Amino acid sequence: MSDTIGLLRSFRTNSQDDSRASIMSQFGAAGALGETARGSVGYIHRDDRNLPSDPQLEHDIVDAIAPDYYLPSDEFDAGKHELNKLMKKEGGIDMHHLELLMQQMKRQLQVVSKKMSYQILEKQPGYVKELERVQSLQEDLYGALRVCKDCRSHLEVVKHCNTESVLELFGFYRRKCNNSTVLKCLGHITTLQRTDLLIEQMLSEGDFPGAVQLCLECRQVAVSYRQYTCISQLSSKLGDTLVMIEEQLDRALASICVSFDAPVYQKIQMAFKMIGKTQSCLDQLKMHYSSLLHNKSFSLVLGYAVLNPDTPLSESQFQRMQYQELCTHVSPQLFTACLTDLCKTVWQILHSYFQMCDWHDENMNMFQDSSTSTAESEHIESFFKKKLHHDRNRMWQEVQTKVKIYLQSIDLCQNSSDFSFDELIKTLDMVDKLTIIGHQFCQSSSVDLQECIKQQSSAYFKMYHRKCMSELKLFLETDVWELCPIKQDFKLSDLHDFHFLEKTKDAFSNSTDSSSSVSTAAASDAQKKAKERLFFKPDSENPFSISINGSGKKQENILADVDEDGNTDITDMFSDSDDDVAPELRADYIDEISGEVFMRSATSGLVPMNGKVCNGIPTRPSFGSSSRKSYNRQLSTSKVPLITNTTLSVLRYFGKYMQMMSLLKQVAFDVLICMSQLFDYYLFTVHEMFVFKNTNPKMYSHKLKTLLERIRANLILQHPSAQQSSGNSLHPSSNPTPVASPAANLPAHLTHHSGSQQSQHSTPDKDKFPPVEPTEELLNDSSANLYSLSKRMIACESVVFLSQQFENLRSTLQANIPSNKVTFLNQFFVQTMATCVDLRVPIYQGVASRAINYHALLAQMAQVKWDLKEITSQQSPYVEFILSEFRSLKQTLSSLSREVPFNKVALQMLLEHCLKLTSWAFIEGYSNVKRCTNEGRALMQLDFQIYLVEIAKITEIQPVPDQHFVETFIKAFYLPEIEFEKWVSEHQEFSPKQLLSIINSAGSLQVNKKLRQKLQNVIEEQQKLSGSNNHSNSTNATANNHAQFNSHSSILLSQISSHSR
Repeated sequence: MSDTIGLLRSFRTNSQDDSRASIMSQFGAAGALGETARGSVGYIHRDDRNLPSDPQLEHDIVDAIAPDYYLPSDEFDAGKHELNKLMKKEGGIDMHHLELLMQQMKRQLQVVSKKMSYQILEKQPGYVKELERVQSLQEDLYGALRVCKDCRSHLEVVKHCNTESVLELFGFYRRKCNNSTVLKCLGHITTLQRTDLLIEQMLSEGDFPGAVQLCLECRQVAVSYRQYTCISQLSSKLGDTLVMIEEQLDRALASICVSFDAPVYQKIQMAFKMIGKTQSCLDQLKMHYSSLLHNKSFSLVLGYAVLNPDTPLSESQFQRMQYQELCTHVSPQLFTACLTDLCKTVWQILHSYFQMCDWHDENMNMFQDSSTSTAESEHIESFFKKKLHHDRNRMWQEVQTKVKIYLQSIDLCQNSSDFSFDELIKTLDMVDKLTIIGHQFCQSSSVDLQECIKQQSSAYFKMYHRKCMSELKLFLETDVWELCPIKQDFKLSDLHDFHFLEKTKDAFSNSTDSSSSVSTAAASDAQKKAKERLFFKPDSENPFSISINGSGKKQENILADVDEDGNTDITDMFSDSDDDVAPELRADYIDEISGEVFMRSATSGLVPMNGKVCNGIPTRPSFGSSSRKSYNRQLSTSKVPLITNTTLSVLRYFGKYMQMMSLLKQVAFDVLICMSQLFDYYLFTVHEMFVFKNTNPKMYSHKLKTLLERIRANLILQHPSAQQSSGNSLHPSSNPTPVASPAANLPAHLTHHSGSQQSQHSTPDKDKFPPVEPTEELLNDSSANLYSLSKRMIACESVVFLSQQFENLRSTLQANIPSNKVTFLNQFFVQTMATCVDLRVPIYQGVASRAINYHALLAQMAQVKWDLKEITSQQSPYVEFILSEFRSLKQTLSSLSREVPFNKVALQMLLEHCLKLTSWAFIEGYSNVKRCTNEGRALMQLDFQIYLVEIAKITEIQPVPDQHFVETFIKAFYLPEIEFEKWVSEHQEFSPKQLLSIINSAGSLQVNKKLRQKLQNVIEEQQKLSGSNNHSNSTNATANNHAQFNSHSSILLSQISSHSR
């Protein structure tokens, strides 16, 4: 029973654990009980029907089995156990109890057997399957045993037959491996010994990274073979080789400073990176650039100092000098050449440095690799940028110092004889280029350099300007005032002194503009942009190799063509069409506020052109057919400018001054003042030499009067005797000449006013210049040459021409001077340039007053009998006389025009003055009539109408200037009494004498003596009032014109009387 219970217990355990090993062990333990179990199954099944089938009852029966029965069979004996229980029972053995116990155990056995049978039947398929697997495994084990036995038998055979030969082969192979290792080590050692030669070859070829990499690899190999004795010396040798490589890299860095080579520099940087000295490389570059700048500049200046013939020192003595002292020994004749070479050297060094910095900006990632962190990369980049930026400023400061020391080593004023103005311009051009280079190189304004050149140039220019003024005075005194025949299409850029502006356009903007005015605003921008590209051309030409005026002087071609006989071709000099004339050149005055365009008439002052200025450009006015003719007469100009050699000299001065102005902006305004002095002196001299003596001051406009007084007060040096003798006169004549100044006849109020200005803004005498003293033979006045009309016209029109050229340069001047000085420039053009044309009036009016015999005209008019009794159809003799005078004048002008191509504006102004004087001569002659009838008045009208018709044919001028005054004067004799007082008050253009002649001769006033006396008193009052108004309103243009008309007759006829022939 105990065995059965143990087996049951094992089945309980196996039902919870499916382990194959447990099942096999349990089947092995129950193998002996297999048959017993099968037999008992039948017994159990036979008695099974007597057992309760209640599962709960069976469970209770099994639970009632004592725990000892579950012990292993080798540790528990069921029979002995039950006997011991019976023996221990009190009262001995009871059969009834024994039977009950046997029945209980029997039931327990039946229940256990039943359950075991059920378990056996349930596990029977798995048992069978596992048993089959066990049998298969047993067969596999038998096969493996046979293979092992076969192998052992074969190994036994080999052991006795091949052992010695195999071991011998193994020995040979091991020896071969050892010998290969030794041979490889010997090869490495041999290579290490020959590395220095290979490294030298690589360095000579410029393969610096390869040489460094080879050296570093050799050092690593040497470390791995340090157990060999020969390697210790070789390691020391490799260390010396690495030092030698660093020296070669340092020399290569020095050569990079002279001429930058990007591929070579990249190899150098890669080599320094391999060595681990990238940052120290920048320090070495800094040292090399500083050393190169010092050595190059010193050796260059030394070479020029040795060439100085005035020094007794030897080259060895020069070499012991400091750079500053050495610069003082350069000859003034070689100063510019040495500066040029110095700037070329500086540019070469700076260009190399700039390319090096640009290379670092583009290849910053070369110093970073995958192992470099972001923070470390940013630190390296920040270090390089700060280092390079700081070194740029330091580098440029050293350059500034070298050039500044050299510039300060010479006194330009003391060496002016050996240092020309052209050399000064070249010096300024080089300094200007250096300033632009400095700004682009490190954003430096180069204040020290500019201040140095400003001090040097200012003193020299003051001296040069006085020299130019002295030369101009000499030119004006010796000039014969004959025409200098230049081309019809002359423009400023044709002069060599203005080539720098034209070359700026050609070189930098590729401009093909051929206008006469030099457009420098666009040229300046183009030049600036071009210079900004200096550092971005690796193989660009050295900017200091290009002179401001080019490599050579371009031959000037400004003279007009000559014919086969050597004479200048002056045919077709005039043009009746003004379509090709720019509007701004046709206008004499432009109102800056309203934009209205005015044209100056030869006799009527400023006349509106009905045009406006749009964005600074005057629009062309529209004219009808009738007004178009008058417009052409007023604005037609000669195709050939009327200038002299002195005029060209002044233009050349302008060109030189503007070169300095454009190159040194700090003194641009001072240069502009000097240019204005040149022009003022020329204008003043022309006025003094070519205005007739005793010209009436009322022929001057107020602006012209003020201009001449300003020039005399601020520019002209007066001798003490001349100042004392002049008194209050504006233009005292210090020397008697054939062409005395009309200044003595200027109004006193203008002189006093100007004198007060002079006292407030007096100019020191050291800043003034002596006046021109012309020769007595300059002007040979006669009626044959119309009182030197050609020379006077050339002189006057040359002033106008200069003012026009000055106007063409206005935009250039305005771009160069400081913005706060533009007001002065505009004022100069308004007060001076716009006033130049007013100089024509006193000059041409003086000729006009002498060209016609007005005295004879008045005499013939006085011989006419005006108290006729009947109307006649025949004109008076004086009409034919005045017409013959104009015919003769026209023939004289035609004769003179064959020699000099007259300016049509000047000729028109001359004729208009003659016609105007003739009109007032008619008025004066009619006012001298004592007795005149109505028939005589009709004769006056007839004579004047015939004169108008015929004079228009001769002069081709219509209407005749001031003809309406003559007509008004004649018609006044027919006025009724009631209109006389109003007419006298409205016509202030007539003189009191002329008004009185009308009052005394008018038929309607012969009876009313009271009214006549009243009108005479009104005329006297108006005369007094007019004189006071003229004095107080001298600055008002309208008042001046009114005063001019008010006394026109007396002014002109007083000159006629003084120049009677």
